[in-house]
Amino acid sequence: MSTTYVYIAVVVILVIMGIILAPMFSKRKRSQNFQEKFGDEYGRTVESAGGEKQAQAEFNNRQKHVDTLKIRPLSVEERERYLATWAAVQSKFVDQPGEATVEANHLVTEVMELRDYPVSDFDQRAADISINYPKLVSDYRAAREIRIKHEQQKASTDELRHALIYYRSLFSELLGAETVEPEVKKGRGSEKTAPKDKKVIPAETVAPKEKMVLATESVAPKETMVIEEEAVEPEPTKG
Repeated sequence: MSTTYVYIAVVVILVIMGIILAPMFSKRKRSQNFQEKFGDEYGRTVESAGGEKQAQAEFNNRQKHVDTLKIRPLSVEERERYLATWAAVQSKFVDQPGEATVEANHLVTEVMELRDYPVSDFDQRAADISINYPKLVSDYRAAREIRIKHEQQKASTDELRHALIYYRSLFSELLGAETVEPEVKKGRGSEKTAPKDKKVIPAETVAPKEKMVLATESVAPKETMVIEEEAVEPEPTKG
């Protein structure tokens, strides 16, 4: 057999191997991409859907659904109001951890609804969160399980603390998205100014996780600072 035929045979074999192996490498790469993007939620969906192919189809359907939603940003006033409400819920955890956790869940759902997410069904909420906040959906599911345990009077204070932290992570992301500046009006007889461009407020502007204190003991009130004004002697009048 001549050298030419040997080269041709080797090329044919390599082509055949490429045709056979290419789909396998493509499938592995696709699975890796889904795993990196969705984390634990991908493994959970693979198990519940019955395989990677079915799970990937499920995520594609979730993405299509989210693409149809018209998620709106919060106004600055709405964001500030909910930040204040969350602070009150967090303070309540010290004496009433169970009620605070339930209220935290309600706040998350309320903000989602305000931003025009469908909220009537938990599974749908979790599916939408898995697309827009894939790293937080597993914690959101875990928080729900803890809340159900609380309703059954089986959740410990430490579990409730974790649930509140999980809710806060998602709450911060929901509030930390872009906000819309209110429209400014000029004086009488002037036209309204065009609304400002959307202002992006990153999630980091919400108090970071590590600064959140969820203690089970009472917290001593902070000292208040009193600033006294010095009395001003009246200047003597000149004769």
